[in-house]
Amino acid sequence: MRIARLHGEACWDCGAVGSPLVPAGDVTVRGSETTWPIKRCVTGHSDTSGAQL
Repeated sequence: MRIARLHGEACWDCGAVGSPLVPAGDVTVRGSETTWPIKRCVTGHSDTSGAQL
């Protein structure tokens, strides 16, 4: 996983950094209590809910 995705600087689904991004929720890295806000492209992607990294 690229750190830019975890920090909401890139699309969580595709990794794009040049596209407009919108909030897409939060993730918690396994073994940590810290939550990170993630973002997705405005254009959207297929549903990836429930994915684990």
